[in-house]
Amino acid sequence: MTTPRSVLAALLLPVLVVSALALATACRPPAAQPPSHLNPHADRSPAVSDLFDWNHHPKLVVRIDSFILPETARAEFTAAMHRNLAFIQTLEGFRGHRVFEKRAGDSAYNLVTLAAWESPEAVEQARKEVQAYYQRLGFDMPAALKRWGVQLVRADYGTPPELQ
Repeated sequence: MTTPRSVLAALLLPVLVVSALALATACRPPAAQPPSHLNPHADRSPAVSDLFDWNHHPKLVVRIDSFILPETARAEFTAAMHRNLAFIQTLEGFRGHRVFEKRAGDSAYNLVTLAAWESPEAVEQARKEVQAYYQRLGFDMPAALKRWGVQLVRADYGTPPELQ
C-alpha cells in the first residue's frame, strides 16, 4: 500500500540526489575541459556553482524536472530537450541548465534537469513564451510525453533564508 510518506519520499529523492550532486560539483575544483570544438556542449551553460549564486541572485528559482525516460524514447526525447534548451537560452532571466542521469539508487527517475532562473517572474514569463513557441512548432508536450511513455514530475524551488 502506498502511503503519503512513501509518495513524498519518492518525490523528494530526485531533489535530494540532485542537490547533493550540485553541492559536490560546486565544491570540487573545476576539471580540465576539452577544447570547445571537441565538446559541443561546452558553452551551453555556466558552471553549476554559477547557476546557484543566491548571494547575487536572491530571488533565484530552480525548476527541477524529474523524468522516467524509457530507453526506446531517448533519441526523440533528447532531440526535443536540446531544441527546447536552444530556445530557453534566449529568454530573459535564464541563468543556466544542467541534466543529470541516474547512476545508481532506488529512484525510478532516471533523468533530472535543472533550469535556473533569475526570479519567479522570469519563470512565469518563460512559461508563456515556451507555450507560444510550442504552438508555433505544433509541438504538444503532454501528447509527446504520453507517446514516448515518459513520466514527468516538475517543481520550482527557491531558498528560504530560514532553512539555510
